[in-house]
Amino acid sequence: MVWPVRRLNKFGAQRTDGFASKGEASLHQILALREKAGEIKLIKCQQRVHLVCGIYWKVDFQFYTTKKNRQVWAEFKGFEDARYLLIKKLWACGFGPGELEVWKGSWQRPYLAEKIVPAKAYNGKLFRQNKIHK
Repeated sequence: MVWPVRRLNKFGAQRTDGFASKGEASLHQILALREKAGEIKLIKCQQRVHLVCGIYWKVDFQFYTTKKNRQVWAEFKGFEDARYLLIKKLWACGFGPGELEVWKGSWQRPYLAEKIVPAKAYNGKLFRQNKIHK
């Protein structure tokens, strides 16, 4: 008898409640609480974002703020690989469609590590306003 081999995640994450990792599941719980409190609305999971020249990224969550009705993306990062660092730089340089919240930590204690606001174009030149908040 041959037992099926369960495929492990690249970074050792365990799938939980339909999410790719326990960290994503805990971030979804935090966002659901924020939605219940009226701070955000319309949470969407695994949204594909086009950055530049055929470079796409599936961000964990997308939602809208209720005060300013802006789109915000949220990503839980347990491990920063080279591709993520490149995408983070592209997002900050103005290729990201809006604000990005990067959450880190363990699944038991996630914390908001940084907010990345893309640079805006001004008279054909890029200017950086609140590029990366830590």
